[in-house]
Amino acid sequence: MNIQHLRHFIAVAEELHFGRAAERVGIAQPPLSQSIRRLEDSLGCRLLERSRRHVELTVAGETMLEHARIIINQVDYCRRAVLSASEVGISKVSVGFSRSALSDHIPKAMRAIRAVAPAARIVLAEARGQEQVKSLLSGELDIGFFNARTTAIDGLEVHLIERTPIVAAIPEGWPLATKPNLQIADFAGVPLLLLPAASSPRLHEAIMGAFHARGMTPNICQEAVADFTRLKLVAAELGVTWISARAAPDGYPGVVQRPIVDLPEHISLGLYVVWRSDVGPASRKLFTAIHEAVTRGEGEAPRVLQQIKKDDPVGL
Repeated sequence: MNIQHLRHFIAVAEELHFGRAAERVGIAQPPLSQSIRRLEDSLGCRLLERSRRHVELTVAGETMLEHARIIINQVDYCRRAVLSASEVGISKVSVGFSRSALSDHIPKAMRAIRAVAPAARIVLAEARGQEQVKSLLSGELDIGFFNARTTAIDGLEVHLIERTPIVAAIPEGWPLATKPNLQIADFAGVPLLLLPAASSPRLHEAIMGAFHARGMTPNICQEAVADFTRLKLVAAELGVTWISARAAPDGYPGVVQRPIVDLPEHISLGLYVVWRSDVGPASRKLFTAIHEAVTRGEGEAPRVLQQIKKDDPVGL
């Protein structure tokens, strides 16, 4: 049994006519008949009942057709994947993401990958920024999306996608929730749920600095890393928190969000796309296409596709 036997058998089984099947696969009828006979001999059973006017599948033939189609589809997919990997130089892309990147940017990134490297297998992994940095440096991840407050990460290229303001999340029944806009002074004495310093030292330091600049000390009642954890605590009326405006863009039950109008501009969260500095040319072009897709529009990926072939002298 070989792949050619299977292709010949599928043609006969679908046409139920040796003449049409021979024309379909581009060979004469006698070699086609011999190919089917060899397949039957190798299996030790008849796949077709033949007469001068009629061709019919046996029960064994029906089973063979089902499996032959699967095998041929897999072989064809394998061929496309190998050729695509050979042309693009990429067979798998491991993508890390934080929750804040999931809603808009990851779907755009996946479509960009499929446009540039259609046969590449995409592996997604949700992780915090610090975990992604370790995985990127170790090679477990190829590209990552996460919030950061610096573009200087040794060994990595860090590209800004968007900058998101910090807003206050307040229990809906609290007096602060009645104000359309808030100032830092409004949080004097208010129980505050913050990120721990260890999880985001720069952001934590900037928030503390904003209070100290006004002669205030924040009343930190609880610390939690995840925005959604702090939102749940706010909904339980344990305090107020400051979160990314993207953390809950459609709102959260029992919580209202308000802008902090005098918050210094540098207190914001940047969402970045990140990859290793030492990646090869094909990977760099793919990652650049992803970056362009999530920042400028998905129409950019096909443009980069024209530059990604190994022998293309045009750099990005």
